[in-house]
Amino acid sequence: TMKDLFRDGLSFSATLFVVYVVEYGLCALLVGRALGPGEVAVFQVLMSLTTAYVGLLTMVGTPLWAALVDARARSDHDWMVSTTRRYYRYLFFLAGPAFAGMAILGPLILPLWYGDEFQAGHALFAAHGLFLVAIGWRHVNRILLIGLDRLTESVRPILLGLLAGVILGVAGLHLFGLPGLFAGLSIGALVIPGIQLPRQVWRDLAAMDS
Repeated sequence: TMKDLFRDGLSFSATLFVVYVVEYGLCALLVGRALGPGEVAVFQVLMSLTTAYVGLLTMVGTPLWAALVDARARSDHDWMVSTTRRYYRYLFFLAGPAFAGMAILGPLILPLWYGDEFQAGHALFAAHGLFLVAIGWRHVNRILLIGLDRLTESVRPILLGLLAGVILGVAGLHLFGLPGLFAGLSIGALVIPGIQLPRQVWRDLAAMDS
């Protein structure tokens, strides 16, 4: 119905575009006010890497959620469970090297890529690596809930996690600079949606099997 379409559209916007505006736009503004334009450039470079990382998850996730919708209509519970586990493994395949690569190789590779003026310590790259893990976990579970027709249940935990992340991130930004911002955003994404969304995924899968 139109009501359902409107509801799903609002849920999709709240869990994608609002998050994007806050994490990419608002945080860049906060970095500029707290640390100056030089650090904004560093922040934007790291967020461009974030965009590429999320794109790899979405590249697999978009056809996957359509396949989950079809499997749900056919009551193919076993396929849905196995596919959910494979998507989690795909995330771990990306997130593990992303975290290790950022923490270990980031300070060496990015100055070669962007020039010697791009200087950042291991703490920043480790914090950004943690951020990639956190938002990857949030994103994958959000995709799965779309396929399970439970996107509306993801809105509250995602927005609460975003709010908590911004509060912690702003405090961290003023205390520790960019590493503190990324650490705060990571904690918000991991503690609230990072716990509640996968619980919802497995609860729904279990309910379909009963």
